[in-house]
Amino acid sequence: MRTTEPTDRVAARVRLARLPQIRHWILWPAILASVVVGVGLTLKSVRALTVAELGVDQAASASHTATLTVVALGLNALFTPVGGMILLAIVCLILLVARRSPVNAAAVAGITLAGWLSSEIVKAIVARHRPNGTLLAHPLVTER
Repeated sequence: MRTTEPTDRVAARVRLARLPQIRHWILWPAILASVVVGVGLTLKSVRALTVAELGVDQAASASHTATLTVVALGLNALFTPVGGMILLAIVCLILLVARRSPVNAAAVAGITLAGWLSSEIVKAIVARHRPNGTLLAHPLVTER
C-alpha cells in the first residue's frame, strides 16, 4: 500500500514552483536600478561626503570597547563573500534536506545570487572611493 503525504506538506514543498509575477517585471527593476546608480554617481561627485565620512569613521575608531570589537570582527568575518556563500549553502541545505523542498532551495539560491550580482554590478558602475582606512586612529580591519 502506498502512502501519500498530507497535501499541506506537498503544497509547502512546491509552493514556489509558480512564482508570483510582477506586472511590469522589467520596467520597475530597470527604473529602480537607474535610480540607485544615479544616486550613487551623485554621491560620488560630492567630495565633501567622503571627508565627512572619514570624520565619522575617526570618531568611531577612537572609541573602541572590547565587546563591540569582538562583535565587529565577528560580523566582518561572517559577512565576507566566502561567509555569505557558506550561509547561503547552509540555508539551501536546510531547505533541501530538512524541509525536503528543492524548489524553495533553488528559489532562495537564485534570488540571493541575483541580488548579490546586481549589487556587484552597481558597485562596479559607481566605483565610489571609500575613505582611507589607514588614516584611522585605531583601525580594526583595513580594506584591501
